[in-house]
Amino acid sequence: MIEFGRFMLDLKRRILFANGKPVELQSRTFEILALLVAARDRVVARDDIIAQVWQGQIVAESNLTVQMSILRRALAEHYASALIITVPGRGYRFVGDVTETATAAADTQSARPEQRRFISTRARFLAALLGGLALFFASAVVWRRIATGPLEMTALVKIAVEPDEIRIGSGMERPVDYVFTVENQVDLQLETEDFQFSLPSGEPVGLAVKGGRIWGGSFPIRGGRTGIYHNNIYLPPNVAEAGKTRGSGIVLLKHVFHLRDALGKETTVPAVLMIGVGP
Repeated sequence: MIEFGRFMLDLKRRILFANGKPVELQSRTFEILALLVAARDRVVARDDIIAQVWQGQIVAESNLTVQMSILRRALAEHYASALIITVPGRGYRFVGDVTETATAAADTQSARPEQRRFISTRARFLAALLGGLALFFASAVVWRRIATGPLEMTALVKIAVEPDEIRIGSGMERPVDYVFTVENQVDLQLETEDFQFSLPSGEPVGLAVKGGRIWGGSFPIRGGRTGIYHNNIYLPPNVAEAGKTRGSGIVLLKHVFHLRDALGKETTVPAVLMIGVGP
């Protein structure tokens, strides 16, 4: 058994107890918690969590974001202090004080080599893919091909949303930064975006916007550099109400940003922001 705060984590029976009573967790939510506890005081990258918990499936980062919100909500119901923190641009870290029995320590140590073997297998799989295919990451890191003349170059466009989880009241606004990085020498121009609110189930909420001009009309991102696009996120009352009644207090804001190079060739970059509906 592993103890932290008011909780006891039984890895063999896959049960989390709070004050001696079982806490209902979905299978993937439990696996995320067990992984973070095993790697306590170290940052666990989002990609590594997805690789282990989703067993190599290609899934959007919004799936992890929703599971993290469910986990944090479950822990917060029984413990006031934050046990899991977000490290922007890197991943998550468990920061609670942990006490484990000898049996739990043995289970944890035996689990870590398996985790390393899985990640190593995943690395070999990705290396094989890179030999013949362009790899598409569904959320944070996106590869796109852009024609830049007689020869075709491959631009690596990275996007991070900071913070990636916010809380907004109905009809209120909150500033968010979208951090774009182009890691080769291709200058891009951010011009338009599509966006749609949805519930964690994927059900769309409110109107979808296609090809909306970004604030200021356009935003340049130089090749090999990072550009930070500042935006204010507004939570419409009808979206907030849907999140409260049908989304367990959570809505997702899904973006698709449209960027163009000097020759007018377009690339698109998706991003997801999780919003907790405030009072």
